[in-house]
Amino acid sequence: FNYQMWQTLTKIEDTDIKHFTDPIEKYIKMAYTDRETMLDMLGASKDNNKKNNLQQALEIYPELLRDKHVKQILSEMINKQKKEAKSGKFRIEAKSTFFIPDVMAWLQYSIGNIKSPVGLLANVQVSCKLYKSEPELLVNRSPHLYKEHAVRDNIVDESTKDWFITNGVYTSCHDLISKILQFDVDGDPALVVADKVLIRVAKNNMDGIVPLY
Repeated sequence: FNYQMWQTLTKIEDTDIKHFTDPIEKYIKMAYTDRETMLDMLGASKDNNKKNNLQQALEIYPELLRDKHVKQILSEMINKQKKEAKSGKFRIEAKSTFFIPDVMAWLQYSIGNIKSPVGLLANVQVSCKLYKSEPELLVNRSPHLYKEHAVRDNIVDESTKDWFITNGVYTSCHDLISKILQFDVDGDPALVVADKVLIRVAKNNMDGIVPLY
């Protein structure tokens, strides 16, 4: 969620800001004193399946954290985290994927010769398996030019499972989302956000807004 997108969320409460800033502030503070946080910041945690030699050594022998060279690397990583946080790079529940049209609507139009296809998705609906249990998603795209925050209902059910088989975000042929986010479907990347606070804030900021197009 880049700095352009943050800057257009002009209606936001302090408590909402703290929802995003408190975790990274705590993480950076703990990186000075907490061993597990230090190892995580250096990439020596269990979550990293592609550790380099130093990270593997730290996992086996965490006392290496006292080494002068490791301390220098950790200091650089802490400073990097601080800079990223200042530019709005917080840890939120979001994934990058690709925009895909409603393939059923495309088949109805191109093969079924139906000039006004219905498809599987209605207006203001998308379908993304990455968050199949989330009923609502925020879909964004870079570059972010004005206030292009598209909050949509997420439909993942029996009707979609046989047709929407990839991890892309499928969009409705009845929806103007492609005009709002200014994308086409030749491989344009999408950012799909499931953070409930961010979705609510985006909704509030889009109230009464006429899209740039």
